[in-house]
Amino acid sequence: YVKHNNQIYESSFSKITSIVDSTERLTPCFSVYNSSLDQDLVGDGATETTIDFDSEEFDIGSNFTSDTFTAPEEGIYFFSTGVTVVQQDINRWVRITIKAGSKSYSTWGWGDSSAGDYATHSVSCLVKLALGNTAYVFGTAEADGDSDYDIIGGEANTFFMGLKIA
Repeated sequence: YVKHNNQIYESSFSKITSIVDSTERLTPCFSVYNSSLDQDLVGDGATETTIDFDSEEFDIGSNFTSDTFTAPEEGIYFFSTGVTVVQQDINRWVRITIKAGSKSYSTWGWGDSSAGDYATHSVSCLVKLALGNTAYVFGTAEADGDSDYDIIGGEANTFFMGLKIA
């Protein structure tokens, strides 16, 4: 079968044998990641730093751009992120948040053994979005008044994914 202009064509190699009418739409879904080290997650306890996702595994529907997913239709969506931070100060926190529509879903993590630790902060959520609502990931951190937390790149370290499930 070959899909062209929302029509599905049944074919035998290069010969089209019939046309099948189709109104089926592909399910919006994406998987993106940060490919390199991003420096300076601001550690003042208040600044919301949008996490950079500069590489795509896939983006069915082309709804992910500029670090943000935009819902192409109303529905229930599942999102998951993991953000790996290094240089987290002992007993200081990092909060990673998925902002989806009007709601926020967060996880908090504290450095526990020595400065320079690697910690992956993960968040998942299931949320109803309206057409045009957005979802993105940001981080907030409490440091020793500096901006020395770094976000580690790589598809297994810092990623964001989502799909419409209903």
